[in-house]
Amino acid sequence: VQDGKLYLSVLRHEDANGVPMEVLESGNLSDWEPSPRLAVPELFERDGAYQRIGLPVREMIPLSDEKRFFKLRIGN
Repeated sequence: VQDGKLYLSVLRHEDANGVPMEVLESGNLSDWEPSPRLAVPELFERDGAYQRIGLPVREMIPLSDEKRFFKLRIGN
């Protein structure tokens, strides 16, 4: 959680820039739907050819008691 948002952190090689990434979410691990897009990914850190990026997946304010699960789809 950063700045009131929940982020999915991903380590990505710079050659993978432009590869589509989509965050999916579920309340039961069976039914998956695209997570609403909040913003573009944020660069958290760079180490040579690798980047740690954060994909914003959920506003955290106010906090909810509802369980949510997230997974990342890479590519088309």
